[in-house]
Amino acid sequence: MRRFSWLCVVLSLTASSALGASSPSALDWSAWDTLPVVHEGRVMPLDTFARDSVREICGREKPTFDLSASMPAAELKSEAMAPARSLFPGDKPRQFKASELLLSWLIEPSKWEDVPFIEAKHEGLREMLELPLKNEAGEALAFVSPNQLKNSDGFQRHLMELAERQRAAQREGQEPRMSEAEKKLEKVWRAVTIWKRLVLAKSLDSEAMQGLQQSLSTAAEAWQQVAPELNMIAEAGGEKTQLQQPVEQAKQAFLQLAEAAQKPTATLTELEAPARQFASAAANLAQQFAGLARRMAEHPPADWEKEKQAALLARLEDVAGRTKELAMAAARVERALYENGEWLRVVPALNAAALEKDREADDRAEPWLDLETLLYGTPAALAGYPPAAVQAVRDAFTQLAAIYPERDARPNDFAAATQGLSRSLRTLGEEVEPLRDKLDLKERDDDLIAYTRYPAASVTATEVRYNRLQPFQWSWAISFLSLWLFGAYMIGVRRRGLFYAGLAVLFFGLAWAVYGFYLRVIITGWAPVTNMYETLIYTAFFVTALGAWFTLLPVTWPGLQNAWRLSAAPPTWEATELSADQLRLMPRGRWNGLGWLLQIPRLALAVVVVWALTMADYAAGGRKIINLLPNIDAGQSLPDFNDLMTWGVGLVILLPTVWYLPRAFATALAFPLVARRSLGVQRDKLFEQVYARWPFCVSATMAATLGGALASFAPMLDSGFGPLTPVLRDNFWLLIHVLTIVSSYAAGALAWGIANIALAFYLFGAYRAPEASGVALGHRPAGPAGGHSAFVGKRPPAQTAELSSFVYRGVQVAVVLLAAGTLLGALWADVAWGRFWGWDPKEVWALVSLLVYLAILHGRYAGMFGNFGLCVGAVLGFTAIIMSWYGVNFWLGVGLHSYGFGAGGQYQVLGGVGLNWLLMLAAVARYQLETKGTVAFWRGSEAAPTSAVAEAS
Repeated sequence: MRRFSWLCVVLSLTASSALGASSPSALDWSAWDTLPVVHEGRVMPLDTFARDSVREICGREKPTFDLSASMPAAELKSEAMAPARSLFPGDKPRQFKASELLLSWLIEPSKWEDVPFIEAKHEGLREMLELPLKNEAGEALAFVSPNQLKNSDGFQRHLMELAERQRAAQREGQEPRMSEAEKKLEKVWRAVTIWKRLVLAKSLDSEAMQGLQQSLSTAAEAWQQVAPELNMIAEAGGEKTQLQQPVEQAKQAFLQLAEAAQKPTATLTELEAPARQFASAAANLAQQFAGLARRMAEHPPADWEKEKQAALLARLEDVAGRTKELAMAAARVERALYENGEWLRVVPALNAAALEKDREADDRAEPWLDLETLLYGTPAALAGYPPAAVQAVRDAFTQLAAIYPERDARPNDFAAATQGLSRSLRTLGEEVEPLRDKLDLKERDDDLIAYTRYPAASVTATEVRYNRLQPFQWSWAISFLSLWLFGAYMIGVRRRGLFYAGLAVLFFGLAWAVYGFYLRVIITGWAPVTNMYETLIYTAFFVTALGAWFTLLPVTWPGLQNAWRLSAAPPTWEATELSADQLRLMPRGRWNGLGWLLQIPRLALAVVVVWALTMADYAAGGRKIINLLPNIDAGQSLPDFNDLMTWGVGLVILLPTVWYLPRAFATALAFPLVARRSLGVQRDKLFEQVYARWPFCVSATMAATLGGALASFAPMLDSGFGPLTPVLRDNFWLLIHVLTIVSSYAAGALAWGIANIALAFYLFGAYRAPEASGVALGHRPAGPAGGHSAFVGKRPPAQTAELSSFVYRGVQVAVVLLAAGTLLGALWADVAWGRFWGWDPKEVWALVSLLVYLAILHGRYAGMFGNFGLCVGAVLGFTAIIMSWYGVNFWLGVGLHSYGFGAGGQYQVLGGVGLNWLLMLAAVARYQLETKGTVAFWRGSEAAPTSAVAEAS
């Protein structure tokens, strides 16, 4: 009972640490946190957007600021610092959650101008900015305020120098070289730019004016290209074209806008009217010229000379295309008055350009409307939006802004205000959706429209829950606790309470990871293996599950064997003769009766599998997952080699799937019927075997701890959610190919972990005295062979024999999964790229990894090497997996699998692999030194001694 109490305390502490990762605030932020916004191409809760923005600006998601430690006391007490000090009651340090910080920036930005909150702790950077390195107490300063940057001559000077160097390098086609301080300088510039764009402003700041000037410059270039042609075309068509007036209107509108934009103090009110007029005139001009080109092509004027007609029509079509580009540039100028790239986008926008399939031509087209336009835009800027709903949003935000300064004293009013804003935005978003569907679109992008619809509240609430729990930031700690318990059992007095405690924590970690994967799948809608981060956390999960499976196999295997026999079809070869133990379990008639009964779900599932894989339409054009006959491409009378390979591999996968998958399902149904009674009188003996399998648990939790920690702390891995590359938008192949391949990585990691434990014994363990012994030639696991050998050198540590057998099981699983995953990947390649195999680097290294593991199994079976060679091979095999998994994406960076490419961590990975190889080579050296001796071979009928000399091979 005492052990169970102690275990409950451990689990409760682990759970409370994870669930209490963010302590609840006195204020209710839920309505604000769950507001849907669009950022980086996807709909997300405001909580996620705030975390990303605050992390980039402040260097962490929940920063703590200490105003009194950031500046001299005299400066802090000055009148100018009063607004900033109001953010820190009692001048005490204060921690902000990301969404709270974002709301404060939106409502009271002036108070933050003098608060050092932009991360700038690099000493070289602070010297460039001419800022103090330490405060009065001698503590290093880590932040800088917007006003400090604004008043820093060094900031502006070094930025201009860096920009000039970058432009010069680009002209020469080279990458600019930057010092570490310059990289930090660029990061600070990015941070202050994001902050300025997040701050709500009723007037144009310098960044917005810069964006407007860039858009206006693009429009000017478009006008200069088309202007010389306009009058010529208008005159060539005579009075029938009626283009003189649209041309003149566009010209005057452009000149008025250019004149207004030249004013250094231009306001939104002064610029909006000419910008809208120019956009309208340019759109009308494009429409007129497009109509003219169409009419002239169908009915050319009779007075046009025949020999010049084709040239004039071609010229007219060219000008029509240029006027369309001019209209797009004019529309960008209008949007640039409000939109500047980083502002909160809070409701779907009535922006036709953003919903076209060819929207790439307009890089500023956004499918959602930003908060600043919604709050401060003129009626012209919000034309088409429901006026009452827009006004409701403005009233709700005004109320929230009024209550916010008194939020601590009025928590209920604050909660009501945030809920009111959430309701008003939802009402507007839901009213805009049908209006968006009615937009006049030439090539409607239905996928994008569906992807950017205003989401249900539960969708964003799920992501907020995920952000709060951060399940995979705690998984590695749970794995480490389990590893510690198993390690204590291994090196201690073998108390079984430690073993059971380790298993309990291990299963708790598995359940916690399953919940984390469930949240990620609900949020994204995709199988959780879409990027390097997800494959890493899935590998950590599956290696843990695989370790638990092999550990408990002695007590589950008898039940699985009997359930497998029970699921056999009675009149077939599957129904092998019942053993004496099976007959003691139940009478022969009952075996047959249950066997016939289990054929019903087995047959039903087989029919479903055949239909789903070979008959159901998988993609457009009636394509099937697996073709029963070879596919023949259009224009061919016979299938080509690619089609034959795809068809053959499809059948190789189909036949065992249809046969064994339903039987495995029937076995799972039968297992509860026979599991407990299958243990019989061997129960205690079987559990003793479970305790002896601690290496599986140690290896699994060690690999899971390493993988989880890398996923949590490696800077080159992104744990966030992003839009999926089109080629990956296929849950079927994501599920069966990527999960299978990554599962093979987990099996390889399990074998690698046990192999390293064995190598540690080979390196540091006590070698035993020589003993003449016999061994079957080849050391084949399948059975003895003729002939014996005698060995007179030292024998390796006793533990290595059992450890190598565990490595062998892990390698077997890795080979099966890697082979299946490679074949499934080839089938997906035919679907995605139209070819079965193309020698892409990812494909090549998947094949290399498979061949390495096949060589390991073959060499062990054929007697080319023994236990020690198997352990070395497991390390080499996992090295090949690292190259396929990480190296192709982060080192080579070439091939069709570009969606998985990344950068960073090369030296760390090389260092880890190098250290592992040093351990392996050191073990090789000691093994060769200790086991050096004379080996004599002879043949005859002399019986071999019983000692396990295979360990010395």
